[in-house]
Amino acid sequence: MDTNLKIAIYTCITGNYDKLALPTSVDNRFDYFCFSDDSNNVVAPWVFKPIDLPDLDNKDKQRYIKIHVNQFFPEYDSTIYMDGKIQITGELYDFFISIYNLPYCLSAFTHTERSCIYSEGAACSYYSHDWIWNIAAQMREYSSFDFPVNEGLMDTYVLFRKNTPQTDLLMDAWWLAYLKGVKRDQLSLSYVAWKHEIPIHYLGHIDSHYFKISIHAVKRTRSIKISLRKYINRAIAFLIPYHVLFSIPSKISRKKPFQSI
Repeated sequence: MDTNLKIAIYTCITGNYDKLALPTSVDNRFDYFCFSDDSNNVVAPWVFKPIDLPDLDNKDKQRYIKIHVNQFFPEYDSTIYMDGKIQITGELYDFFISIYNLPYCLSAFTHTERSCIYSEGAACSYYSHDWIWNIAAQMREYSSFDFPVNEGLMDTYVLFRKNTPQTDLLMDAWWLAYLKGVKRDQLSLSYVAWKHEIPIHYLGHIDSHYFKISIHAVKRTRSIKISLRKYINRAIAFLIPYHVLFSIPSKISRKKPFQSI
């Protein structure tokens, strides 16, 4: 194994949505970076990286930096991205090397509750992350190309990526799908990988030996619009089953939208 690998660990926090967590142990074989709109929130070993994306809102800034890894770290061989709510809690290097040796440009942990984009779309509708007709339009587009049920679903809060042309292709496609669809990045990643025939590696559920998930520092309040959307979404899903809305053959439970049956 090449011990001269350049490896960046990075995160992005906008609008003070998360509180930057310090690793329980710092490994000098990694470089640590935090993109933020407030340098006061960034302390060593994290190195502050300013955000210069004035045309995007805070959510899209975070997603842009999350996805466009090679734009921000072209000189690195590999990167580990973490959402702001993630803390490194173990000796990560050997675990990283075991992943780096695999023949995949992207590895990530399996979603803790679902294994299917369509089930995730149903859950996003149920919990009113967007209007159900917007989510259904995105799911129908994927089903029109025969994207299968239960093809896999990643939790995208930790991403292991190699700096390769294949990664560039996948990330560019992912960003375009994110812009075109609803603002839930995990709803499109498995699809674009399947569409471009780029295999991705599922690591199983997140390993607590290496990572800890914290709650967000800022609790989002539920607006009247979101509350109204919740009732409208659930009423529509009660009248029209998700598998009909999404044009897929498998039924998706209305009571537990995270289950494909």
